Amino acid sequence: MITPEQQQCQTKAESEGCWTPLCCNENMNLIITEARGLGGDFFWPPTHSRGTKTYNDIVSARSQDEQYQEVNEECADRNKVFGYPSPKSYDPWSRRLDDYYGGLRIDSQSNIVFSNGLLDPWSAAGVYAYGMDPTTPSSGETYYGPMVQNVTKDGSAIALILDLGGHHLDLMYSTEEDPECVREARRIQEENIAKWIHEWNESVEKRICLSPSCAKTVFL
Repeated sequence: MITPEQQQCQTKAESEGCWTPLCCNENMNLIITEARGLGGDFFWPPTHSRGTKTYNDIVSARSQDEQYQEVNEECADRNKVFGYPSPKSYDPWSRRLDDYYGGLRIDSQSNIVFSNGLLDPWSAAGVYAYGMDPTTPSSGETYYGPMVQNVTKDGSAIALILDLGGHHLDLMYSTEEDPECVREARRIQEENIAKWIHEWNESVEKRICLSPSCAKTVFL
């Protein structure tokens, strides 16, 4: 026998999917979810007035009370069924992902390929080299920059810019219709993965050969 609480959760999951609960439970500040139909993506009709091109345009067009009301309604959990934190209280876990992974401070990270398809509205929330975000110019401008950006100084973490890429298109099965940028992105990803494996194997061999037995064998 399904309980009323279970029915509520099932109804919410069927109507909203998992994204809203994830955002509300993690207290994720995702203005990108509202930046749809700005002229550089596939959303139609536009969800904002003509001339709206940036997140600042979206936010500045509403008062703080209006912004708070929208979040409060979307993450409402009046019957305490979904486990959402109260919008009025500070959630000590809300910054845990930034604290754990370093947020934008990723200079110490390595062996990462960030893939950004510019036809994907979410590309504005992607990771790019400092000062080289291709989504910053006015909406609709064509990107003519490099496909590969070094996110870290040593180049162990890179960002790929796919001018004709969609939402994780490069991770889908390949087809004859794939644009050239997607084919090249897959090649770069495979090349980097092979390099990481090779580097790991080499480091293991070096650690093993630091032992006296290995050194003796090599000497003999």
